Amino acid sequence: MTEPRTLICFLTPTIFLLTVRTAFSASPCGGYFTSLRGYIYTPNFPKPYKVPIQCQWVFEAPPGYKVSIYFTQFYMKRGLTASDYTYYSQHIQAGVGRYDFGIISSDDEPTYLVSNQQILVLTMNVRSLDNIHLRVREHILDVSGFNITYEMIQKNETVRDDFCIYHHCSFTGYCYASANFTRYTCRCFNGYFGDECQYDDSCGPNSTSEVCQNGGTCRYYIGSSVRTCECLPGYVGAKCEGSMPAGNVEEMNNTDMNCQHPYYSSPQGYISVYPKRRKCLQRGILQILSLEISEAMPVNEGVPLLVACIVESSSDANVTWLKDGFPIVIQASEGRIWTMQVPKDSAGRTSFLLGFDKVNEHDAGTITCNAYDAKQSDVLSVSLTVTLRSKLLIDPLAATVAVDNSISITCVSKDGMYGSSSYRWLKNGMDMDRKRDSERLEDLYPGGTRLILRKVRVSANYTCVMRTVTGFLRQTSFITVINASDFSAGTCPQERKYGIRWKATAVNAVDIHQCPSGYTGYIKRRCKARLNGKISWNEPDFSTCFSPPVLAIKREFESWRMGYRKKTVNALLGELYNFLSTKLSSMHNSEGEPIVDMMFDTNILATAQADLENSWNLFLNSASLLLRSNIVQKRHQKLKLQLLIRKISVAYGEMREFQKASFFQTACLRVDIFKVTASTPTFLELPWCSSNESHCRNLSFSLVLKSFDRSTENGNTTFTVVTVIYKCLYIGDLDETNSRNGYLNNHLPIFSIDAITVGVNDVVPDIETVLKPYSVLSLETDFKAQCVKFHVENRSIVIYPCELIKSKENCIFCRCRGSGIFSVTASSLSTSRSVSTEYFHSKVCFISGFIITLLIILQNIWRISWRMKMKIFLLT
Repeated sequence: MTEPRTLICFLTPTIFLLTVRTAFSASPCGGYFTSLRGYIYTPNFPKPYKVPIQCQWVFEAPPGYKVSIYFTQFYMKRGLTASDYTYYSQHIQAGVGRYDFGIISSDDEPTYLVSNQQILVLTMNVRSLDNIHLRVREHILDVSGFNITYEMIQKNETVRDDFCIYHHCSFTGYCYASANFTRYTCRCFNGYFGDECQYDDSCGPNSTSEVCQNGGTCRYYIGSSVRTCECLPGYVGAKCEGSMPAGNVEEMNNTDMNCQHPYYSSPQGYISVYPKRRKCLQRGILQILSLEISEAMPVNEGVPLLVACIVESSSDANVTWLKDGFPIVIQASEGRIWTMQVPKDSAGRTSFLLGFDKVNEHDAGTITCNAYDAKQSDVLSVSLTVTLRSKLLIDPLAATVAVDNSISITCVSKDGMYGSSSYRWLKNGMDMDRKRDSERLEDLYPGGTRLILRKVRVSANYTCVMRTVTGFLRQTSFITVINASDFSAGTCPQERKYGIRWKATAVNAVDIHQCPSGYTGYIKRRCKARLNGKISWNEPDFSTCFSPPVLAIKREFESWRMGYRKKTVNALLGELYNFLSTKLSSMHNSEGEPIVDMMFDTNILATAQADLENSWNLFLNSASLLLRSNIVQKRHQKLKLQLLIRKISVAYGEMREFQKASFFQTACLRVDIFKVTASTPTFLELPWCSSNESHCRNLSFSLVLKSFDRSTENGNTTFTVVTVIYKCLYIGDLDETNSRNGYLNNHLPIFSIDAITVGVNDVVPDIETVLKPYSVLSLETDFKAQCVKFHVENRSIVIYPCELIKSKENCIFCRCRGSGIFSVTASSLSTSRSVSTEYFHSKVCFISGFIITLLIILQNIWRISWRMKMKIFLLT
């Protein structure tokens, strides 16, 4: 790091030496100073000093003078105090007329300290260097102590107005005094320039950055991690996006600027605090008085948080909230982040509130309040740090045990949170009863718990619950119990795969481990019984294992969804597609399912109005890659992906005006979007090939659209029709009860049809689809063919049959009504006489229930009549 070495060079006599040498008779640590001006510094500055250390600097001004200290380079968060006196004895370190200013801390960002008494004393007392110095990311990481200047000024003299500290230099440079103390300037780090070191090649007057609008200039504010804009006259706002009337511009240009610096006042003197602003503000126009946060930092994950921006303005003011230099999209945060304005009080102060219902890891960063009115703007920032919840480690996560064997389960905090934690166990979701349950609980030192299961008899799930100051943590262990005689024949054997030693596991049970090296999360593997009666392992399930690239993409999508949009949606989709296209072949079973979840939870087209077509194409390309590989395995995930493709395509069709038909096609998808007129049949032939391209046919169908609104003339109603053919998805992929067989596998995949009214919001289309799959699928006597429409309910599908028509050419014709998802099923009559659907199941259940109820009623009637006959017989 070059900055400390540069700083040492600037501390040479050629920079600071005055004509009178006695003015700089500073001892290595502390001293007595009577000269009119000079500087002091900690031993070995800017390198660390030896501890423990105790020093005292005493400044005695001539009669009629006072002492002014300028904190040009001050990096101590604690360890330095200030007091002034009318009389002070350095020998006994005591005096008369003492007034304490307290601790001087870099956290308060002091600019200068002035004492109205003749004597000012600075006392340094440091026992340890642990976390005592200011540390700013990128540059100020290893500077220790301070180097500050002082002046003796007359009682009626005001402090100079060109002082500076590291804040004035944007944290990208150091503040220095000239050799004769007539000027204070910023010395920029390599690559930065400007009076405040606020520019570099990527953010400045010569950059091509598009952050600022209307000719504004990008500049750094707190290091290169926080950016803002310097606006041309007539424009305001964080990005110079707002304009004001020409009259106001002239008024501002002719206004005398008077900088007010807030300070802590006392009868003896005052300490000025750096206002964290990038420019001086007009008196009485607008300024941010403070930016307050409701919790001490760091704040625990999951707690509510409030940030208050106190603004003083002579006119109506407003604020824009930013995080890490980018506007927060409040309306996109799903209600988790909210804003409120407290009306102006009698002193002209307005409070603007930014609230977080529950803080999470994405909220950490620099929160900036940008206040503005018709004439002026001001910014102020605060750093938000979040302590994340710990995680539990439970061992084993899953196990198969023979009856009457014993096993123990341990549960500890991953981050070693011991002192403030307490544990309890649940059995099958219920609190354990020591009198009823045979399990025994033991506490572990220095923290953790162990559950001992002796002579287990039945399978159960055991959940460890840890209570901490940040909330409750849970982790579950799945224990499967089988007979000892079945252990060899009824389990999948031990084996090693992907660097994991999989334990012997019972049929239909899972073994769970932490993910292999290079991944985060847990990996599962199920033991299954096959149709031929054999027992074998499934492939490991990587759906909860995250590689670093997937984890990075997941965090960006989550942050974007919460309103922190550093990137455009096209940039996110582009990164996702580039990752999938380059890494698809190396991804494992189910590893793409988290990607389906993150896309499903993100409103992809919400902010893509400017480039809808590119967003649509990027999404469909990524979805097609997910469909054609084994990285999406579970039925409900495939169903979710299919629904997402349909939803995005329909939304795209609604948002765009199509002058001509548009289509998208890959190996696994074909999407067509076109316009049709109601009551006019539209005939379509969409080419389709099977996944192995062994069968290529035209999917032929005609559309007749009718309006449900009788007051609307059908012939004048125009519809946008969206059709999607999912070439790599069959009905058996989505519904287990209709698993595809070999014959069906080589025939029609599922497809969807949707119609949207153009320009008429209250018109609901009535769709009649006449489908002719292809002539080769003939209705021979040994096969049952049927067109179906299915509806999704709670991660499962309900299937309804369409009307089936036989033509003279012995081809299949189907007539289906309404928008939806369709397919054609074909099965052998010898194995299945009909399509198994919940539509038929509900009818069968109803009829069966009716018959049983009728029989019970008849039986009760017979019993009552028999008893009455017996009573009559006995009476007679």
